[in-house]
Amino acid sequence: MGRLVVDEGFHRTLSDGWADARCYTSESERRGELEEWLRYYNEHRPHTACGNQPPYSRLINVPGQDS
Repeated sequence: MGRLVVDEGFHRTLSDGWADARCYTSESERRGELEEWLRYYNEHRPHTACGNQPPYSRLINVPGQDS
């Protein structure tokens, strides 16, 4: 899969899952939600490219990661 396709997929997911997921009362509220969403995306959301596991599950020796 080309890099451009991967980037487009991430940006679509970013838009649907965070930026446009709900109505925010301000830009600062929307930005405040980004870190939590990225944590969910990387640590909990299943990714087909990772065998329906989150990307974080493929890392080893990460401080605080459940084993």
